[in-house]
Amino acid sequence: MADDLGDEWGWIQMKGSQRKSRKMQQCQEPKTSKQEMLPKEERCLATRGSQKEGSRMLKTLSEHLASTDDNPGTGDDLCVAMATYFHNKLSAVEMEELLLEEHCFLDVNKGNESVSDYLTGTIPDWSAVVKKEQESKKPNKSCVLLLLTSSGKRAVDLMRDAASFRGKCVTAKLFAKHIKIAEQEKFLASHRVQFAVGTPHRVSCLLESGAVTLDDTKYVILDWNWRDAKLRRFVDIPELKRDLFELLRKHLIPAASRGKVKFGLL
Repeated sequence: MADDLGDEWGWIQMKGSQRKSRKMQQCQEPKTSKQEMLPKEERCLATRGSQKEGSRMLKTLSEHLASTDDNPGTGDDLCVAMATYFHNKLSAVEMEELLLEEHCFLDVNKGNESVSDYLTGTIPDWSAVVKKEQESKKPNKSCVLLLLTSSGKRAVDLMRDAASFRGKCVTAKLFAKHIKIAEQEKFLASHRVQFAVGTPHRVSCLLESGAVTLDDTKYVILDWNWRDAKLRRFVDIPELKRDLFELLRKHLIPAASRGKVKFGLL
């Protein structure tokens, strides 16, 4: 009886092992798609058709974005974008701390003006501010105006476009393109800067290390509406959006809430 039971149990185990082996083999076998079952010529045509469809969709999207006029960025746009990004990331109290009053913003760039024209119109006393700053020769590791943008290349373009507004002031390049952070720290420690152009990540690093402070910063300008070759704005690129909003939350918005900083959106 015991022998019979053993024989039966062994057979059941063997049968179960065979089923398991067949199941594993089936899982390991690559699945054949419907497209792969087609004859070679038809399969090529189907693949080519799907590629054309994808290209057509991308082209249509690009044409739409290219033909769409960007509305000027406003303070509400910035607040809504931050609220969307930090939704479910921060508590209700922390979210309230991100709210900015109307007086925290400069005038809107209504006519999509050039950098120099916009800054000249919103900060008409710039020359007087620079002259007053330059009277003190002592380095302060700060800047009067900080312009934030998406990349080093774009930062260089903005510096050139803002030349007529900047005039003869000390300018700092706070981005990573061909410039080491140690070089920037040394420059900030030995100069009194009035105008700085940078990217959110590099500016955050300099603030965290103490190489930069916001003690004398009065204006923070965001390169809001400009689009890159892929028609993406500043806040359409996930990693840039993260760096920008974290910089705003940790450093810039607290300064604005204390009445020290005003924001402008290009």
